[in-house]
This record gives sequence, structure tokens and C-alpha cells, in this order.
Amino acid sequence: MVGVLCFTIIRTLIKDPEKETEDYDPKKLLSLSHFLSLSFFNSSVAWIIFKVDSFLWLAFFSVVCKIILLASDKTKNAWLVKPVVICICLIFVFILRVPKESDSFINYLSSKGTYHCPLRYECVKITTPVNKKDEIHTKAEIIPIDDSSFNWYVLFSKGAIRLKGKEGKIVEIKGTNIAGWWIVTEEKGPS
Repeated sequence: MVGVLCFTIIRTLIKDPEKETEDYDPKKLLSLSHFLSLSFFNSSVAWIIFKVDSFLWLAFFSVVCKIILLASDKTKNAWLVKPVVICICLIFVFILRVPKESDSFINYLSSKGTYHCPLRYECVKITTPVNKKDEIHTKAEIIPIDDSSFNWYVLFSKGAIRLKGKEGKIVEIKGTNIAGWWIVTEEKGPS
């Protein structure tokens, strides 16, 4: 993977742009232009039929790439097309990886180990305290979910959950998802 990354960086960013544009032929990109048109049409129709947001983003991505491709045919800076298309592809992949479902934050919390939330209205807190005799005891406590929220933004999403335990102890956990990876940003309450 590191080798592929190094090769693409050298190929797109470090290679001499004057040498690149000497043999540049816009007709070589004609098949890519046709593919982008086909992708736009099929994604638009799929979005209209199935109402899946990923198809809409793919159609938008295809239009943006097609515009960049057409603009590069008319300019002398055709070597800029590759880095711009790669950046747009990376942004598009990041957008597709951001979850749109509210269950993704609760599933992430369940995978961390302390809280397991098999149902939408309660979680199980599993702790393993060590007593003075160095004995480990596993304790499971059922904690109801007091409130949960999830907001999807195009490049990231935010999730929060508030658990209300016995004796009124409230634990609030907030997280942010960037490009498909959850980061717990705030955890309030007794541990």
C-alpha cells in the first residue's frame, strides 16, 4: 500500500508537468468522458427509482469530473486535471464512508467494550473491578437510554447518547465520525 501511495504521489505531483503536457492528447480522454456521462445518467435514474443518497452523490461526482474534463480540454494546464480529479475522488470516498444511520454510533459504542447496546432503549455496562485480594469480578448493569441523537453532515456526522443509571447517575457520550471513523469527543459522567 505504501508503494502504491508513493507511486501515485510521484506520478501526479512530482513528475515534471512540461514533460507531461508534451504528449497530451485530449482525444485519449474521450472514453473517460463517455464513462462519466454514462455514470451520471445511470446514477440519476437509480436515485429517482430507489431514493438512495449514494446514487445522487455519484451523479454529482460524475458531473463535476465531466466539467473538469471539459475545462481541461480548453486550457493549457491539462496536467492539473489528474490532481484535481484525485482530490475529488478522495473527497467523494470520504463522503460515502460517513454513516447516515443513527444506529452506527450505538454500534460503535457496543464495539468499544464497556457498553453493549443490543436494544434501542437500553444498554448493558460491563465492568471488571479488581478487589483488594486481586480477584476479578465481572459486573453487568442494565442502564436505560435516556436520550440519543444523530446528525449527518456531508463530510462528517455527530452522535450522542445519554444513559441514566441507578441513583440518577447520568453518563453522556458524544462522538464525531470523519470519513467512516468514529472519534469520541466527549464523555461525561461517572466512569
